[in-house]
Amino acid sequence: MNKLAIFAITLLLICGAALWLLAPNAFNDFIKQQIETIGSKTTGQSVKVNNVDFKLTQGMAAINGLSISNPKEYKQPYAFTLGNIALDVDIASLTKEPIVIENFTINDAKAFVELTQSGHANIKDILDNITKNIPKSTQQKQAQEEPKVRVDKLVLAGIGLTIDLTQLGAKSYQEELPKIDLGNVGGKTGMPVSQLGKEIGKKIINAIWQQAKVIQQKKLRAEIEKKAKAKAKELKQKAKEKAKKLESKYKDKAKEKLNGLFKKLGN
Repeated sequence: MNKLAIFAITLLLICGAALWLLAPNAFNDFIKQQIETIGSKTTGQSVKVNNVDFKLTQGMAAINGLSISNPKEYKQPYAFTLGNIALDVDIASLTKEPIVIENFTINDAKAFVELTQSGHANIKDILDNITKNIPKSTQQKQAQEEPKVRVDKLVLAGIGLTIDLTQLGAKSYQEELPKIDLGNVGGKTGMPVSQLGKEIGKKIINAIWQQAKVIQQKKLRAEIEKKAKAKAKELKQKAKEKAKKLESKYKDKAKEKLNGLFKKLGN
C-alpha cells in the first residue's frame, strides 16, 4: 500500500502516548473523535480535545485544547491540559521511509501532580493504565503493518506545574518549568508509529515526573527546615521563659533570706 495513503495523519496522545494512523480522507472532526476515543481507552481516563487542524499538504498539523482527566482518587480535575500540539512534517518524506516529523512541539502545557502518603502519584497511575491497556501482542501485530516514523525534535515549550504535597505535610506549589528539549525519538531509521507514540509519551511523562520529584524534594526539605527552625525557636522561647521564672523564684528566696538575716542582726 502506498505510504502516502497509509500516513494520512499522525497524532499524539499524551499519557496514552501513542501516535495513530487514521484512514485516508479523514476529516478533522473524525480525527478529534478518534483522539478522544483511543486516548480515553489507552489512559483509562477521559481525554477531550477542543479541535484539530491538519494541513499535511503544507506539512503542518495541530491539536488544540487536549485534556486528560485525573484518576478519581485525586483532587484535581485534570492530570494534564495541553494548549497546543504542533507538528511540522517533512512533506518529501511521506513517500519514503522513515516518515519524518521535523518538530513536535507542545505549547502551553499544564501538569497537575499529586502525591499521597502511601507513595502513589497520579502520573504513575496513568502510566500504569497505559501499560495495562496496550497488549504487547497487539502492538507487535500492528507494528508489522505500520510505516516507520521518526521525530527529529521533541520539545516541551514550557510547562506550568502544580505539585500538591498537602498529604505529605507541605503545601501545593506552583512552578514554571523551562523549555525542555527531549531530542530525537526513533533514531535514524524510525520506529513503527504505535511504538514511537509510546516512546514519546514516556519521554514526556518522565521529563515532567523527574522535574516534579526534584521540586518535591526541594519543597519538603525546605518545609522540614522551616518546621525545625520554628520548633527550635519555640523551645528556646520556652527555655527563656522558664529561666526567667527560675531566676525570679531564686531572687525572691534570696531576698527572703536576706530580710530574715537583717532582722536577726537588728535584734
